[in-house]
Amino acid sequence: MNNSYILEKRIAATAGMPDPKMIYEELFKRARIINAMAKAGITSYFQVFEMIKTFYLKGESALPLFG
Repeated sequence: MNNSYILEKRIAATAGMPDPKMIYEELFKRARIINAMAKAGITSYFQVFEMIKTFYLKGESALPLFG
């Protein structure tokens, strides 16, 4: 846990994260969102697409799951 070369050296660097350990916070945030969607019964392709689009455009606080 928290010792992935690929996540820290490749993905975090590509994303421009100043601290490579920040990638784990992002990973856990995305996992929390996916779990919340599953619990809410959001399984349709179009519903999932809308949630992801909202997350990327407006951030986590704009998702109805956390509103």
